[in-house]
Amino acid sequence: PLIGAYAHETRPAIAAAELGTVSLRAELRKHAESEVVRRRSERAAHERVFVTVMSRVAQSRAPDLDTIASEIARDVAGLEALYVLDHKGVQLTATWLAPDIVARNGFAPTQRGADLGLKDYFLEVGHGTGAYVSRPYVSMASGRLSVTHSRRVRLCDGTNVVVCCDVPSAAL
Repeated sequence: PLIGAYAHETRPAIAAAELGTVSLRAELRKHAESEVVRRRSERAAHERVFVTVMSRVAQSRAPDLDTIASEIARDVAGLEALYVLDHKGVQLTATWLAPDIVARNGFAPTQRGADLGLKDYFLEVGHGTGAYVSRPYVSMASGRLSVTHSRRVRLCDGTNVVVCCDVPSAAL
């Protein structure tokens, strides 16, 4: 009799919990689907920036890289930082920040001559083809959440370089 009374009292609670779980599942699915759409949109925007940067850099010559990089950083919306590495991973240009980017206290862009040869964004593309896209991380250049895109590019004068673009990330 006690077990029967207990089962009788708990059935409505179990039914309510099951109904709540179904409702919560629908909300979680809706949220997950909207996150997928947001991430796809962010990746597409990053890719547009990256393609624009790559095409402009590829048309330049090695001695002009700093000038071209500064113009690109100024002109290309959605770009946070731009820097170019040589075939060994040594930074050939300054790190050019977009005009609206101000480095937070304790953060500063790397300078020309910095050895970045052990960074994933160099190691993944430095001696081959293809592109690299990092996970979101806090940029040492700005202190903001960023994603680095990099690709090996042959300049119009035949010089091979690795172009690195940092773009803002909304992920977290």
